[in-house]
Amino acid sequence: MRTTTTCLAAVLTVLVSACGGGGSSPTGPSTPPAQIPQVAGTWTITLVASTACSLPAAARERLYTARVTQSGAEVAINLIGNFSVNQSTGVARPGGVDVTFLFTEQLNSTSFLSVYGTGFADLSLSFRPMSGTIHYFDIFYTDRSCIATDHRFIATRRP
Repeated sequence: MRTTTTCLAAVLTVLVSACGGGGSSPTGPSTPPAQIPQVAGTWTITLVASTACSLPAAARERLYTARVTQSGAEVAINLIGNFSVNQSTGVARPGGVDVTFLFTEQLNSTSFLSVYGTGFADLSLSFRPMSGTIHYFDIFYTDRSCIATDHRFIATRRP
């Protein structure tokens, strides 16, 4: 009888050990990592200067077409138009894209607009804040810069 009890105790010990021991509870399925958004495609980007800025009307609100490419989390934003500098980028992360705008656009034969700013596009189709500089200048020596944290932009995906 003692041998049977000892064997039974040994079998139970092996079974309990094989199931992860007796003191811990089983864990549930792990939560999958949040996915980064896929943003490649053609977008319309509207950029609006802060109301505190004293800029000409042509520089206060701009509408751009952008071709966006993506490799993993890295995003390249190519604005379509007459740009001498066009190096806007982003990093996709769960919930949206951290965006850095860096471009100089020729507005007409005498004036230019340079933009450097950062923001987060949460893909909610609402205007998002952009912190940075909007600089207007022309060949007539008009030179106006506006550094603000409340410039705004919205990105809308085109079909």
